[in-house]
Amino acid sequence: MVKTKKKRKARPPVEEAEVRRLGLESENWTAANAAIKTRMSMADLFKKYPELKAAWDRGRFLRNLRSLAGTITSVAEAAKLLGLENGQVLQAMIDEDEEVGELWNEGRRELYIEFKSALVEAAEKGKPAAIRAVEEMLKSGNEKAGVDTIRITIHQFVEITGQTR
Repeated sequence: MVKTKKKRKARPPVEEAEVRRLGLESENWTAANAAIKTRMSMADLFKKYPELKAAWDRGRFLRNLRSLAGTITSVAEAAKLLGLENGQVLQAMIDEDEEVGELWNEGRRELYIEFKSALVEAAEKGKPAAIRAVEEMLKSGNEKAGVDTIRITIHQFVEITGQTR
């Protein structure tokens, strides 16, 4: 009786996680090709190891998602730009896929902080609309905390706005 040995599939010279990271962090294909730690080109790697192409595509998707999350793009608009069927598909991904959800929520959080900072800067420069908006933010935030915004002292106002009288 002759035993036949199963031929093992060759391991890729680079891990899927590394290719996904390159997809996420690299500016473009050329930069990723220069950074990859193997003698094979990415095109050759993807032909020989289709799972690496899938990892690259996932990294590029995450990169594009992260950049859209940092803008005022809605979920529906982002889904369209990402080539997804509709906003419900992207929302389901955000809710169910931890990696997608984390990138989307982090991008939104950064956008929110940037927006609030810009609003405060505009108020500090004396722009009336920005001052009113900051006042409303302070009122809504302080009322929840039980602070009477009518009785803010000049000293407290200076601390809040960074502006002197």
